[in-house]
Order: sequence, then C-alpha cells, then structure tokens
Amino acid sequence: MKKLFLQSVFLVFFTYTFHAFEITGNTRIVIGKNVPESTQLAAEELACYVQKVCGKNLQIVKGKSNAASRIMVGTLANVPELPAHAAAQLAKAKSPDAFAIVCQSNVLYIVGKDRVGELYAVYAFLDEKLGVRWFRTASRWDSYEYIPENAVLKFADFTIVRDPAFRYRQLSHVSATGKTPVNGQTLAVRQGFQISPPWNYERAYTEKFYQARTSLLAIGDGGHTAFSKAVPQTLFAKHPEYFALRDGKRVKGNQICIANPNVQKLVLEHVLSIYKKYPASEVSYLFGMPDTTTGWCECKACRKLDGTEKFDYINISNRFHKVAAKLMAAIYRKYPDARLEAWAYHTYRNAPENVTYDSRAMIYYCTHGRCYGHELNDPTCERNVKRLTDMKAWSKITSHMRLYDYANCTPIMYGCLEAIQVKDIHFFRKMNWEGWKEEMLFADADFWPRAKKGVPDYRADRTNSNWQWYCVMGKMLWNPELDPEKILADVESKYYGKAYPAMKKYHDFRRELWNNSSHCLGYPTGDQRRVQLLSVPGAKEKLLALLDQADRLAGNDAVLQGRLKDDRDWLARYWIEPAEKKLHDQGKTYVIPVRAGRINIDGNPDESEWLRAWHTTDFRYISGRKKGKLPGKSGKTVLSILADNDNLYFRIIGNGSKYDQTDFFIIPPGVAQKYYHLQVTDSAAVCSVRPQPGKHVQKIPGVTSAVKHTARGRVVEVKLPLTKISRIERGALWKIHVARSISGRQILSLEGAAADNRSSYRAFNIADAILKNGTFEELNKKGRPAAWITSECTIVGNGASRALKLSPRGYAYQLLAGGILAQKPYPRHIRITFRASGKGTLQVGAHRYNDTQDGKAKHGYRRKNFPTASIYRAKLTSEQKFYTCEYTVNANEWMALRFSMPGTKGGFAVIDDGAITLLEQ
Repeated sequence: MKKLFLQSVFLVFFTYTFHAFEITGNTRIVIGKNVPESTQLAAEELACYVQKVCGKNLQIVKGKSNAASRIMVGTLANVPELPAHAAAQLAKAKSPDAFAIVCQSNVLYIVGKDRVGELYAVYAFLDEKLGVRWFRTASRWDSYEYIPENAVLKFADFTIVRDPAFRYRQLSHVSATGKTPVNGQTLAVRQGFQISPPWNYERAYTEKFYQARTSLLAIGDGGHTAFSKAVPQTLFAKHPEYFALRDGKRVKGNQICIANPNVQKLVLEHVLSIYKKYPASEVSYLFGMPDTTTGWCECKACRKLDGTEKFDYINISNRFHKVAAKLMAAIYRKYPDARLEAWAYHTYRNAPENVTYDSRAMIYYCTHGRCYGHELNDPTCERNVKRLTDMKAWSKITSHMRLYDYANCTPIMYGCLEAIQVKDIHFFRKMNWEGWKEEMLFADADFWPRAKKGVPDYRADRTNSNWQWYCVMGKMLWNPELDPEKILADVESKYYGKAYPAMKKYHDFRRELWNNSSHCLGYPTGDQRRVQLLSVPGAKEKLLALLDQADRLAGNDAVLQGRLKDDRDWLARYWIEPAEKKLHDQGKTYVIPVRAGRINIDGNPDESEWLRAWHTTDFRYISGRKKGKLPGKSGKTVLSILADNDNLYFRIIGNGSKYDQTDFFIIPPGVAQKYYHLQVTDSAAVCSVRPQPGKHVQKIPGVTSAVKHTARGRVVEVKLPLTKISRIERGALWKIHVARSISGRQILSLEGAAADNRSSYRAFNIADAILKNGTFEELNKKGRPAAWITSECTIVGNGASRALKLSPRGYAYQLLAGGILAQKPYPRHIRITFRASGKGTLQVGAHRYNDTQDGKAKHGYRRKNFPTASIYRAKLTSEQKFYTCEYTVNANEWMALRFSMPGTKGGFAVIDDGAITLLEQ
C-alpha cells in the first residue's frame, strides 16, 4: 500500500537583531486589488484586533503602498513579494490552509498558500504575537475573548511557515436549521478549525460569510443524499425500477437500486455536473447512503453485489463500496483532480471484500460506537478494540483515510475530554490518518427540532460547557507537539483572571475525577461516567467550596461572575443532579469496581487508584446512647472498596486513636452459614481471619494491612486474598459488612447494623451484576421488584431483609438479553445460586430466544421462541437453604431466568440472594 506522508507542523525562525518591525498608527495593511473574500476578511480582522489591543487604527490599502511600515496580507498567488525562502517552503506545504508569517525589516508578510490560509495566518499572528485569545461563542453579555493590555508591538525579524499536521480539522454544523450560526462558526475559524455551510455546498460560493471562511478542504456535497439527489422520488412513476425492490415490489422512497446501470448513470451525470460548474480540486463529493438500517433493495443484481448467500440488512458494505469505487473511477477519467470520498458508515462500515479504490480516493470512517472515556487504542476497552480493528482493516485498503467522531452525539456535557483526545491525536498521526471531524452544535445555532415553548434548551451547553476542549483541539490539530497542559493553563488563566487560583484547583480536581474513572461513554449508550464522578466522598463539597473561593476572588467583576455562574450551573446540572438521581434510584445491590492500576497498602489515602473505588459514608452508631444516630464530625467514616481477579481491597478513613479497631465481615457467594471475620488493630496487626461460626483462626496467606494517622484522619488499608475463601467470578453475589470502634467504646457500622445480623449485610457484585436485583431489595414505583417480571408474587420483609414470596400459580422471571449473556455465536456456561425456603417444589427454568436481524421487521429483527428448558427443581423446607445449579446458554441464543412452582398445591416459596455467575469455558 502506498504510504501517506503527513506533513508535520514546522516552525522556522530567522532572527536579526539589527532589524525591528513596529506596528504604529502609520502602518498600512496592504492587499491586492482582486483578492478572495478571505483576504479582505483577514485584513479587516487584523485591523480590528490591533485597534482593540493598542488603539491604533490601521488603514487597509488595496493595490500598492509606499508606507514605511506595511503588513502584506494575501495568498501566494497575490503576494509575489513574499521572501523567497518562505515562498519556497509554503509552496511545498501539503495543505492549502498552510501559511507563512515573515517579519523582514519594515514589512510584515501574512500569507496563506491558498484562500482562507491567510485568515488562519492572521489569527495565528494575533494569538502568538499579540496575545489575543478566543474562548467561547460571543454573546450579548460577554465577548468571551481576551485582549492583552500591554501587547508587544515591535518585532525582530522572524519567519514562521506552518503546515497543519492534519489537513482536515472540521466542525460540522448539525441539529439546526440552515440559519448561519455566525458567532459560533467565526469562533471555530479563529481557533483553527475548518467550517462548512449546512446542507448546501453552493452556499460556500454564494454567501459572503462562507466565501471568506470556508477552506477548500471543507466544501463538499453528497453524503446521505449522494444517490437520492440524482434519482429523486418524482422519477418513481416512470421508472420504478430505479427504486428498491422489497418483497417482490418496487417501493417509492430514498432507498435506490444502486445496481441498476441507469441509476449509476444518473448519479455519475449529477456528480460530473458539479465539477463542470466548480473547480474539481475544490469541491469534494462524498458517496453515502440513507441513514437507516432498513429498506435495502432485494433484487438479484443488488444481491449479487453483496457477494454473500445470506442477505444481511446490517451489512451492505460489499454492495455499496463496489458501486462507489466504480463511479469514482469514471469521474477520475473525466476529472483527475476531483476530490472524491466514500463513507465507511453504519451499515456499510465494515471493510469490504474484493473492492479496490483509486489511490486518490478518501475513505471517511465514522467512529460512532467508540468510547470517549478511553483512548482509541486502549486494549482494555472492548468498544474501542472493535472500532480500531475495523479501522485498521480499512487502512490496508486505502491510502487516504480520515475520521468522523461523534462525541457530541453522546452527548458529553461539562466533560474533560482533553487528555484522551490529545492521546488520540498522536495515535491518528502515527496511523497516517489525514484528519478529524466532529459534529458541532454551535452555541448560537437555531436548533432543530425547536424546544417546546417554556422549556429551557440546553443544547448549546454541548459546546459552551466543553470550551476548553475546543481550545486545545484547535491548536493540537495544527501542531500535536504542543503541550496541552500549557494550553489549558494559558486559556484558563486568561478566562478566569483574578479568580484563576481557585478555578485552577477546581478544574484540576474535575479532571482528576474524570480521568480516574473507568466508565465508558459515547454514542449510542450515552455518558455512563458523569453519574459516578461525585461518588468520591467529599468531591461535591470540595468543588463547591472552590467555586465559592473563586466568587470571592472575582469580587464585583460582572464578567467573571457571569463566567463562574456558568460553571456553577454546569456542575449542578451535569454532575450533581445526575449523581443524586442515581443515588436515589439505585437498589441495594452494589458493584465493586475492578482496579486498573496498582494499589500500595501503605496507609496513603491519596493514591489516585482509590478514585475508581466504590465509596460510602453511611456509618451509624450501633451501641451506647447514640444507637442508630449519624455520627458527628469526630465519627465521620469513609469506606472504599476495590477488587481484582484475586483480591478485595478496603480503605477506611476516619478520626480515631490508638485504641481503635476495624472489623470486616464477609460472606462468600453461595454460602449459607459461614462468614469470615477480619480484625485490624491500630498497629496494623491482623488479629484474626476467622470463619464463623467457629472459634479457630484460619490462616490466610497474603493478608496485608496498614494503619497511618494523616491530616485526613486515621487511614486503614487492607488487601484480602480470596483464593482460600472463594473464587471471584463475574456476577457472583458477596455480602460485606464493616464496623469500627472509636477509642474502644462507641461502635460504628454500615447503616448501624449489628455484626451478628447477617441479613443486613450489604450485597455486592464484583465488576458487574449479571442478574439484576437478585436480593429483591430494589422496588419500582408500584412496589414490585425492579428488573423482574412477576405474577402472583409479593415482597416480604423490609430493607435489606426483603425477599420474594411466590405463590403456586405465580412466576418471576428476568430477561438476560444484554451484556455477557446477550445472544452470541458461542455458548456460555453459568452457575445460578439462590436462597429459598417454603413448601413444595421450586422450579428454575430458562426461557430461550433467538433474534435474527431483519430490516423489514417492525423492530429490525425477528424473534424465535424455543421450548423452555428445565434447569433445576428444589424441594423446599421451612429452613432457608442455598441452592446451586448450572446451565449452558446455547450459541446464538439468549435467555430469561424463571422461577415457578408448577404442580404445587397449597405451597409457597420465599426466594432471596439470587445471582448468576459466568463460569470459565
């Protein structure tokens, strides 16, 4: 495969101390007489911001000027005076957006390789030499820009020639009407991004706004309408054969019979008509199909293009890319310089078989489905492993590929994406991918569909609340060698002004919480990360306290107060409210996260790995006159728990003395009577690991602990190997309780429960719960067990003692269609455990299903039911016992777990602590 060379960003400086250029009131900005709109705009922007910086009103002269101090603005084509050394380097640049800034004697040259390049050059000069910054979309209340008070206006000779590392750096105008978001798109260009007009590429040639700001690389047509524009539905009456055949009939709609030679001819003529009207090297045509999974043509010719026996609505890659490559070849014969692209999108994203694209063609890979919580090349993120595998397959087919990201579709609100996306940029460059595009909801766009009357529309926050991300990306896409931390420090210090000392700590802590979370996020599953971030004890209080400190530093500065109010609103709306809702909605079965990095058992409470843990502060008194009450400040306790494949890790932080003792009580999965009791004293001595009931001490090799008195309080850390207790298996249900004595007198414990009340121990899954709400402690609004479908069942008991009572004619079942038990092409062996008591026989069964994708079906698939499998029959007694059984979920099936009592008369069953464990295959 032909290797693509990505032009690096390069800076070349020549400095002569005996020359100096100075911007004065007599300096003239000189442009040619017949220049592009972008040159005129570049000159106007330069004059505007020089006036803002120093009050000097520079005149713009067309043609020539004899002024002693001149700034020459334009492109290579209309600034022939550009010094030869810079002109030669600029001519060799790969991107038309490249530019040169040369200061030589009494002349400053600001020159782009092609139109809009000179505009990027002006913005770079204002940023790097005068110190101007642009942060957010300007509004009526705030320009969201920074104008330095003492800018340097005198420069020694220098030369800068810059070619962007990525030719494509686009923000795509979506989710809005065709009305131009003037302030938002102006900001994007100032930050170094490329913009494009919504819907109609011709606006780039007819509207002054886009003529001045649209790079040659951002003008395009096609996409989802690549075929339907050439084959409008009005042709159906005369030519139904142009449209999709479904169930033996041609159907009017956007789905086209792309195998039809006349359809291909119409599309070819449509594209050629564009290149006949506009320069082929400027307009790109993107081949794509309608944005749907249904309605594809079923005719023999289209099926033959598929190249497979099975007709698959979810993958028509072979069909689409064969036709796209064929049409491109015909266009290149007529217009060799044409810029042609094909989407690798949705149903035609898989790398096709036996398809060869012209070496000039660009493949536009759409990354929807990737996770933005992890690097694209993170081998531990299953979602990204799949996406990257697909992308690497495409890299073997094409010499030119760029990416279409979907972070904005998640949506990500008030996120901290900078660290991950900067790492991605370096990886993109390593893979020789040519660019990046992100969907953009410009803050001043006319959003569509419009919000209901009287309902706040927060879609602008997708851009506004992530403003730092755009500041970083705008610079890093030009030069990946820049330091993102320095960029953040620069823009945030100028944005927050005198409130920055507090806001630096605020955002540093936000990023620490964000970057130490292990949760995935991204379209189409949304943002699973934000709701977890404030589970770290004290995190919300710390962030709010820092905002309060920033308010005090800002004083009466109305602009700063407005900016701080935004941060406070975003924190409340996108972090605090979701976290509190999750806490309110969650049941009594908790999930212990799996560690990603190393944990040292040394009593240091500030290791970042603990930020990933499950946390609680719900400790109450269980003895003395304060029984059941929440402790005051002196008794506040924070418990954090993590796990890995072999160990549990505990951390306790609380005030205390040398007389304190911490007790851990652990009930392994599937154990009815036995539990383990671990004691840790202030000297970090493990007094015992005692299985109960019983008096002997069981030695468990490898138990380590540490106790340390710190500024945050008394810290206890414990590592408990579980190999001698029970294997850690995905989905298995553990019961854990923790108590601590203070000064040997008062005893605190989780929820104030006594150690001998094992029914009150909290239930935990490690990493994931396969069976949801197996303890039946979470109830829905109707008082029924959440996640279960029940009939003739009641809930007995309260709180942690709840259980499900099943009548002889009743049933309870749970659909297990997702996660590791989703329908897969291989079998999965599982263990089912539960407690039960009662009278009669309890039957455990598996409803069995198979879903086949079918674009013509109502929900996109057809479902087949198989006979219910009988897994186990338990003869119940009045004594509650643990039962266990195993079952294999067949390949290409999924199941629902069912409890029932067929054939039982006059009996009942009380069920509790159900769990499903995935066993090794």
